Amino acid sequence: MLKTQKSEIIEEIIGLSTPLYQRLLLTERNAPAILQYLKSCENEINPSKSYKKIIAATLVYCSKFHSNKSFKKMTKDDIISYLNSLRKSEDKDPLHSWISTYNLYLVVLQRFFKWLHYPDLPPKERLKPPCVELPTLRRKEQSVYIAVTVVMTIQLVRSYVMVWTVNISQMYELL
Repeated sequence: MLKTQKSEIIEEIIGLSTPLYQRLLLTERNAPAILQYLKSCENEINPSKSYKKIIAATLVYCSKFHSNKSFKKMTKDDIISYLNSLRKSEDKDPLHSWISTYNLYLVVLQRFFKWLHYPDLPPKERLKPPCVELPTLRRKEQSVYIAVTVVMTIQLVRSYVMVWTVNISQMYELL
């Protein structure tokens, strides 16, 4: 990589964590595309620092997953295999929170590949390339908050039952 490209990378990703920055440097073939996309995002949507980190991490991890294969050469199967690597078993993730990560990464990849294939078009006019023509996944739970609320309610009921039991036994002692 040329010295000017490295200094451009340093300027562009100030604020990224050191490990993510180092990983970006290792994606030599794809680093320029990632940087150009981040610059394009700044002009189009003005993303927050945290969203820029999500974009950079998603693209760096995808590149790394496919051994720095050029983004232009990635196929639908490549994208599917990367996204499927995010899946977790029912035992490891009973609330299926991996699905939110999957869907977030899918959106980031769809926006990136739309830009990559149609950089001169305005964002709303860009078509989805076939490699990212994928549906989002639905969670099995209606809401994670409902599942958590049910668990908390059960725990609360159990604590009330324990208090009632203690109070009733104390009443018997008084008689």
